Amino acid sequence: SDVCSSDLQSPFAKETLRQLAYQSGKSSSNNLPNLVSLMDKASFPRDTAWAILAGFAEGKQKSGTSFGKASSELKLEQKKWVEKQGRESFALAMDPSATDVDRSFAITTALNIHSDSLGYLKTLLDSKHPSLVQIAAIKHLRNSADPANAKLMIESWNGLTPMVRTEIITALMSRIPWTSELLKALEEGKIQSAQIDLAKRQLLLKNQNSSIQKRAEKIFGPSNSSRQEVVQAYKSSLNLEGSYAKGMEIFKKECASCHKIGQEGKDLGPNLLTVGTRTPDAFLYNILDPSREVDAKYLNYVISTKDGKTFTGMLASESASTITLVKTDGSTDAISRKEIESLESTGVSFMPVGFEEKITKQQMADLLAFLLAPR
Repeated sequence: SDVCSSDLQSPFAKETLRQLAYQSGKSSSNNLPNLVSLMDKASFPRDTAWAILAGFAEGKQKSGTSFGKASSELKLEQKKWVEKQGRESFALAMDPSATDVDRSFAITTALNIHSDSLGYLKTLLDSKHPSLVQIAAIKHLRNSADPANAKLMIESWNGLTPMVRTEIITALMSRIPWTSELLKALEEGKIQSAQIDLAKRQLLLKNQNSSIQKRAEKIFGPSNSSRQEVVQAYKSSLNLEGSYAKGMEIFKKECASCHKIGQEGKDLGPNLLTVGTRTPDAFLYNILDPSREVDAKYLNYVISTKDGKTFTGMLASESASTITLVKTDGSTDAISRKEIESLESTGVSFMPVGFEEKITKQQMADLLAFLLAPR
């Protein structure tokens, strides 16, 4: 019979039971047969049973063993019951009509009790799934020290949005061997150094592991690209006297379609009054080498759809069903996740290179005078 099912379905009850199951999983004894027998006979609500199974699996993982090993002691009917929970939870995780929260919770359950969790994870780290679902998958990957998990996250990198990438970098930096894999990906160009935010760079550059620190110094050191040569050529503009009025006209013509400063311009790119470092040198670098140090949310993305169309732009927003790109002219393209064949970051800034072809060194001095004027 159904035992207090309405009470067992409350968020408080599910979380309490999950925590109790977690403690049970951490113990040296195997209580899984008793838990399964209780849940099956008492007809526990499905999502409550999933919470208990997930908690027990996490406890077993914490104790150094696995859910799979514990389930080997189950009777045949009990194994079938657990396998059914695994199938149903994964089906819900893959159901685009379910809420993001329900899907992410179902993922946690499915991945904890399914033997081929890595195969499931490969399926989930896809742009057709909402970010919350992908993040739930990454958090599961983070729970295990398996080297294959780090490799999977890196292999999936190009097709992921900034929110999901942030979770991946956090996961990769949580273990020394995985941090080494991250640095290897940076060294090989699988991940661009510009895609690592300043805070994470500092953690790598100041890492207590001397090997990681030295490798990070090489990766995040001065650029050797042709952009560096352009910046050096324009350094003389820093010594020229600039005109505020002329600089304002240059800003309106060349920059205001994407950037805002005071009441002038649009908010597509960073607000130039609130950027981190407001010095002549920093502005010069950012104008002439925009991909040298760029926030992940200002990277350029390319989406290919199943009907052969291609869309390019900066990621403006994302929901459970849609990804929206904004183009340099401010117009947008909303693409259904169901229609996406592939999503990849170009690894470069939404701001195009080649600004030096539009202005002289004197005009650069004028533009800097306008940008840096007190307001």
